[in-house]
Amino acid sequence: MTKQTETQFERDPAGMTPAARIAQLKAEVAKLEAAEAEREALAADAPMEDHDRACRKIEDANTMVAGVAKLLIRLGVIR
Repeated sequence: MTKQTETQFERDPAGMTPAARIAQLKAEVAKLEAAEAEREALAADAPMEDHDRACRKIEDANTMVAGVAKLLIRLGVIR
């Protein structure tokens, strides 16, 4: 097998190496953790006028969690 063929098998369909995929997942997890921390802070300290904004941020965080979960399922990390 040539080096080019080996490289093709080491990459996923999106062209990312396993190390790049792991780095991407770590970045997504960091975003989720930041969003979750912000959500908790907003939920605890948000005045009523900020309630709608906090709800939108919670929905955004939930959407990100669902997206990362789908990605992890596709990668076979979780089942």
